[in-house]
Amino acid sequence: MTADRGSSSRSHEDGFTLLEVVVALTLLGIILSVAFGMIAAGLRSARHASEQTRMLLEGRRVLDEVLAQTLKPETRDGVLPGGYRWMADVKPVDPETAEGPVQLFQVRVSVYWPGRTSEKHLDLVTMGLSAKDPQAYQGMGPPTGSSVIANAQNRSAVGVATPVPGGL
Repeated sequence: MTADRGSSSRSHEDGFTLLEVVVALTLLGIILSVAFGMIAAGLRSARHASEQTRMLLEGRRVLDEVLAQTLKPETRDGVLPGGYRWMADVKPVDPETAEGPVQLFQVRVSVYWPGRTSEKHLDLVTMGLSAKDPQAYQGMGPPTGSSVIANAQNRSAVGVATPVPGGL
C-alpha cells in the first residue's frame, strides 16, 4: 500500500494544476494585450509622421511655385492629389514704410487635409523680396529669403535659408 501512495503523489508532481494554467494564461493575455497596444500606437505614430512629411513636401512644392513668380499681394488656393487643399497668401510687410527699390513680402502656404476627428493643417511661412520695378534689376539674380518655418498645429520647426527665385 505504501507503494501506491508514492506513485499517486508522483502523478501530482508531473503536471500543472488548473490554477497554475489559469494564472499562466492570464499573464500571457496581459502581456500580449500590452504588446499589441504598443504596436498599434507605433503604427499610428508612423502613419501620422508619414502624413505630416507628405504634406510638408507638398506645401514646400507650392511655396516654391509661388516664390518662382514675381511677388505681389495676392491669395491663391488649389487642390492637391488625394483631395487635399492648399492656400497661398502673399502680403507686403509694412507697406506704408517701404522705401527703396524692393518690397519685402511674407509668403504663407497652408495645406489642409482630413483628420480622424477634425481637419488638420500645416503652415509654411517665409519672407521674400520683389523689385518694385523688375525691369530695372534684370540679370542681377535672385535675392535669398529668410528661413522657412513649418508650423503643424502649434509645433514649429525651422528649415534652411531659401532662395527666392523671381524676386529681383
